[in-house]
Amino acid sequence: METDPEDTVGRRELRLQFWTGLSDYLAAECPQVPHFDVGASWALRLTSGIRHIGFEVRMGLRQKLLGIDIWFWRAASLPVWERIRMAPQGFDAMVGASWGFEPLEGRDRARMFLDRPAEDLRDESTWPQLHKWFADNLSVLYEKIAPELRNQMDTTSAAAVVSG
Repeated sequence: METDPEDTVGRRELRLQFWTGLSDYLAAECPQVPHFDVGASWALRLTSGIRHIGFEVRMGLRQKLLGIDIWFWRAASLPVWERIRMAPQGFDAMVGASWGFEPLEGRDRARMFLDRPAEDLRDESTWPQLHKWFADNLSVLYEKIAPELRNQMDTTSAAAVVSG
């Protein structure tokens, strides 16, 4: 593990504290967001309830970024990712921000993501506003985006059955 001269709390401990705080905040403020297992990793997986699609939250200490990722894990979900990438306006409008899109070369995977700069993640006084950002966007993710993704996956799956 690397040491940082300004690192008063180790990276693992810092991430664990941040994610625990987020989990507690979501439990109190956003009961519609499913509980997730807290760990010391830079990214934590959340349940999506949608086959071939997953959700993750991310905390990049070096990059000074927080993020929410929607992963399209298998070839079956890539047509949905491609449709959204080509016309993201509806998804952008749901969160009031622009989604980024990234295919993974040589793999049947891609992601769409929201990033938020976070200059000093080591400063715990900034955490409530960062937890609120996650909460606001995860609420939209589960209340609006997940049902739309599920609908698009169902439509894609039905079309594949008909044409197959």
